Amino acid sequence: MKRGQIGTEYLIIISFVVFIVLTTLGIAVYYTSQIQDSIKMSQLEKAAKKIVYTAETTFYDGQNAKATIDVSFPEGLKNASIISTENRLYFEISTQNGLNRISYKCNVPISGTLPATGGVKLIHFNAGSDHVDIS
Repeated sequence: MKRGQIGTEYLIIISFVVFIVLTTLGIAVYYTSQIQDSIKMSQLEKAAKKIVYTAETTFYDGQNAKATIDVSFPEGLKNASIISTENRLYFEISTQNGLNRISYKCNVPISGTLPATGGVKLIHFNAGSDHVDIS
């Protein structure tokens, strides 16, 4: 009778330890994905602000002014475009919660294209008489 009781007690203890370990692992995975999404969004915001700042600086430097910057876009970037009619940068990025759409306003007229993939990209700015062309 004692052998059966000891085996049952060990089984209960091991089951409890496995439950605690799996629960902790599940919580860690959940928070890790949230942190990764936060890093993606922060990296995208930094890139967009750098593009907007350079476009505005190039525009105010005058016609024929040029600039080139390197920008690090996050992985998961699905679309990046310029909405010329609204002077906005538009991004779609994939996160754990699905597809997020974000736009950033520029205070000067802009046109052109942006790379739509993650990674470090070179972006060129050329100021015209009434807008900045981004490529």
